[in-house]
This record gives sequence, structure tokens and C-alpha cells, in this order.
Amino acid sequence: MPPETKLEWETPFGPIWFWRRDTGQPVLLLITGTFANANVLDQLDETLVGVDVWRAHLPGNHCPPLAVNTVGLFAAAYGHAIRDALAGRDVVVAGLSVGGLVALGLRAANIRGLVVVEPPLLTEGVWPLRIVREQAPPGHDDFLWQVLGIAPDRLEPRDYSALLANLELPTRILVGGEMGPPRRDFDIMPSLVSPACRALLEAHPKVTVIEAPGAGHNVPARAVLTFAHALEAACRDAFGPQVRFQPANRPRG
Repeated sequence: MPPETKLEWETPFGPIWFWRRDTGQPVLLLITGTFANANVLDQLDETLVGVDVWRAHLPGNHCPPLAVNTVGLFAAAYGHAIRDALAGRDVVVAGLSVGGLVALGLRAANIRGLVVVEPPLLTEGVWPLRIVREQAPPGHDDFLWQVLGIAPDRLEPRDYSALLANLELPTRILVGGEMGPPRRDFDIMPSLVSPACRALLEAHPKVTVIEAPGAGHNVPARAVLTFAHALEAACRDAFGPQVRFQPANRPRG
């Protein structure tokens, strides 16, 4: 297997960076979530046979920021990069959390399907966002406010439900259980999918909701097989039966 290399791709909105081990196969593109570690899920290419895994972080996290911090601009930049950098190749996009919001906003003709994990489409009443503020590294105040409505002294609701209006791609959305009532004594980050958000997802004709009970927000780490099988199924639907999951090499969240 070739070593992972970085591809810096210029778009009209700023640079997009990809990390990849590229052999010319169809591509599973992973867009990670807010403040993800640099090496998150960097072994997916050892877990899924029949695809090349490309990874990308949200702008400003292990890569340069874009002109402004909005989900719409992030999606426009990634859509541009996917169309050009992956021209002529079929792509399935997997997005985690805010990366999932970006995935839902993508418009590129070579994208064949989506796997979205815990997208915070509606943030009103999503009390665990307070913890996101506490865990944020320095220098991300504008991102927190613009994208998630998190200020030092308050939460302002953000509504991304419009991303579903023009969704035409087959989309698997993984939800890590019930958010539950506000509390501070939890061991894992609770789900950020509110009941209102869940209802929107279940009503959408292109969306299949997949439960990962008890996993909370970090489904890839706490519901490994559920996550891996969703990726496998989406890639098999898009690329064919040569794609398969190798249980001996389970992905780490």
C-alpha cells in the first residue's frame, strides 16, 4: 500500500487539503468533525477493500481556514475540489458531525452516495454543545459562533434543515441514541441529534436512519461495526460488490 500523501487543491474559496493513499480505485472521502485529531480514521483504507480512502478536515483544523466560517462555504469549496480533483471518478462521501452537514450540502455530479454521522441540523435545545465550547482549542471562537452558535456566554440556535430540501443522493444517517435531558455527569459526549432533527431525517425519502444505541456523538469509536457496515453498504451500492469490510482491521474513531 502506498504511503499517505497530502494533496493541496485550490478552489475559488480557498485551499482544500486531502490526505490519501491513491491507487486509482473509486473514492470514499471522509470529512471529519469539529476539532478532530489529525490522524482520525487514518486506517480506513486497511478496513475497506475495493476503495481508495481520502480524508479531509474542516477548514481551519489541521489545514488553512477559508474566507469565512460557514457550512455553505465549506460545502461549496469541497464540492469544487471533488469535481476537479476527482474528475472522472465515483465518490461516496462520509461526513462526521459538522463534516456531515458539509456532506449534506455538497453538489458534485460524481458523488454517488452519503454516509452522515450525527449531523446537528437543528441546534436549538442541544445542551451538549456547551461542552463543545469547553473542549475547544484556542483560536476557534469565530468558527464556534458562526457554525454552531456557541458564544462564551450563550448558545444561539442554528437551523441547517434547508440542507435536506435538495438532497437527492441516497443517504445513510447514523444516530448515536437519544440526547436525553441536560446533565453534567456523563462519560461520553451525548448525541447532538435532537428529537426534532430526528423527525426531519426519518421523514425524508432519501434518508435511511441507522441506530447506534448508546454510542452518543462519537459513533465511529463506540459503534465500530455499525459505522463500518454503513460505509461498506454505501460503497457497494455505489461502486459494486468488490467493496468489502475486513473485520480484522476495525476502524478506530
